[in-house]
Amino acid sequence: MATDVYIILADGFEETEAIAPLDLFRRAGLRASLVSVTGSRSVVGSQGLVVIADMLFESIHCSPLALVLPGGPGHAALYEHDGLAAFIRDCAKNDEILFCAICASPIVLAKHGVLDGKRAVCYPGFEDRLGGAVYEDANAVTDGNVITSKGPGTAVPFALAIIERLCGAETAESVASSFLAIR
Repeated sequence: MATDVYIILADGFEETEAIAPLDLFRRAGLRASLVSVTGSRSVVGSQGLVVIADMLFESIHCSPLALVLPGGPGHAALYEHDGLAAFIRDCAKNDEILFCAICASPIVLAKHGVLDGKRAVCYPGFEDRLGGAVYEDANAVTDGNVITSKGPGTAVPFALAIIERLCGAETAESVASSFLAIR
């Protein structure tokens, strides 16, 4: 089965930033997969929730429509992961891939130049690590093929922005309405 959205997980990922978008993506009809960079399908979140990823990072063989990076303390492992770095650089060659990062994880995209010249937001305190991005104080910011968001409390607007970009405004509104989402 092809995957539309890869949600990349490392130990210490922020649960809300991964699981809420996963749920909403699937409600929108997107094929979303949790991908572990830990070498094990079992990944432990920042609050102790253990999830079983759909696949290991090494199993990725195709380009997704979107790459989603949750934050939390696990962002540091994403920042240092050589395979993810190469994958991001390869995906950046394709303007059709949507890069999405929330909380501290926008700095992972910044490290590889994805945010250069783009408007972006991140968890408070990480603004100085956004590289060539232009910081914008908002819950979720969309600029071209990049969507960024502040943190756990903005996970739903973040996911809905991704759904709107991939599936259209009507689908995003339908998912938001059925979920009773506050936008």
